[in-house]
Amino acid sequence: MLADATDVFRFTVDRIEINDDGSKTLHFRDAHDDLDATINRGVFLPNIPTLAWKPQPAVIGAVASVPAMGANSDATAMFVADGPIYADAVMDRADLMELGTFTVSPDGQQLLMKSPPVTPVVADVSSVGPGQQPAKLRQAMADLMGRLGKAAWSAADCSAIDAATGYAGIGYYAGNAVTGRDAMNAMLPSYGVGCYQDPNGVLRFARVVAPETFDGPSAFNLSGDDLAEDLLAVPDDAPNLTRRMAYRPNAQALAASDMVTDVVDVPQARRDELSGLFRAQVYGGAPLHPHYRRADSADPVISLFWDAGDAQAEIERVVSIYRMQRFFYRVSVRGDQDLAPQPGQVGRLSYNRYDLHDGKPVLVRRVERNPATGDVVLTVWG
Repeated sequence: MLADATDVFRFTVDRIEINDDGSKTLHFRDAHDDLDATINRGVFLPNIPTLAWKPQPAVIGAVASVPAMGANSDATAMFVADGPIYADAVMDRADLMELGTFTVSPDGQQLLMKSPPVTPVVADVSSVGPGQQPAKLRQAMADLMGRLGKAAWSAADCSAIDAATGYAGIGYYAGNAVTGRDAMNAMLPSYGVGCYQDPNGVLRFARVVAPETFDGPSAFNLSGDDLAEDLLAVPDDAPNLTRRMAYRPNAQALAASDMVTDVVDVPQARRDELSGLFRAQVYGGAPLHPHYRRADSADPVISLFWDAGDAQAEIERVVSIYRMQRFFYRVSVRGDQDLAPQPGQVGRLSYNRYDLHDGKPVLVRRVERNPATGDVVLTVWG
């Protein structure tokens, strides 16, 4: 039996208890519990009383309106991020500062002002490069995982998503202490991506796509004869579906009192950009199934994209997925030692109800598998 054993899951040893001379108790924890550690690299020292012991802000990719915090008495040195950044646009009370009135410190973490600003000062910055370069998904995840010292994640999955989308990328800002899990959950939805742990303990990434558009080999082909229980179908109501996507979110939204009164230097359109949660939004006009008509008036979803083209392409893709009504299907199979699909894979499902007579491509969303018995419960979507 030991010779036939295979790896089914990976854990991290948390502690070992010695029970007696003949036995020990091993306590395990999830191999990805380190995602609950904070990604902020440090805290401010007490030599800056107003910032003492607060976490240093994290910037990943290109972010708009990042607040600059005074690091000395006259705010001629202003702290921005916990790592090197490039600042191409710096605003004092929403008025764009001219080149030469500020520089970035040698460590790349502070703005050095030629004269004391009026404040508040915000800046459009990037951790990737000059010209407001956003971070591609692989770059963003590499920064995040590097902060945690984590290696068990699939960079290849992220590169494949970058290649499939062609998006310029995203930007993420955390002014307070934030965990790696929270940061990841904020980044991935812009791409329509989820993550899971594979049997080898590696964190994998999969993108939600319309299964009927998938042109690769099927991960499985199941019919009603293969099922241990009746197929359960539940409509996907897509409660958060919307036709609008916001992009370039402001790290700090300015109030009217935070801006100069000169409407020539800061016109109303610019004030609207700086005072909102985001700079702009786009609209997806593809046809929607009537079941999702409420998406026409729903609030925009806020993405982390920097470029309007990325946001436009993604919202068009999402809306087009729901041109037909979608369903979740619960599939139960018993005693199949070979059936082990992974989330994000596409298979084919046939059944004598729910318009599945001729078979339908479905996307795997969840897998519950007992490797000892071969019992599998799949949640698929299509």
